[in-house]
Amino acid sequence: MVLQVEKGRGQDEKGANRTLDRFLRECLQLQKRIYAQVQWNHLNSLKADVNRVPHQKIYQALCERNLEKSIIALKADIMSQMEGEESE
Repeated sequence: MVLQVEKGRGQDEKGANRTLDRFLRECLQLQKRIYAQVQWNHLNSLKADVNRVPHQKIYQALCERNLEKSIIALKADIMSQMEGEESE
C-alpha cells in the first residue's frame, strides 16, 4: 500500500508530511504499550505462577497409595504457598 500525500499544509521543507509522521509515531507508541501489557499479563498469569513439582509429588504418593507420604507432600505444598503470600 502506497500513501500519496499532496504537498501543502503541515509539510516541512523536505516535503515530509508532519501530520502523518506524528500519527504513525503515536500508533507505534500505542502498539508498544499494548505489547508490553500483554506480555506482562502473560508472565504474571496464574499458569506462570504454579509450581507443579509439589502437585506431582502429591499425585505420585496417592498413586502409590501412600497416605502418609501424600499428607506430608500436601502439608509442604500448603506451607510453601503460605510463605509465598507472606512475602508479597
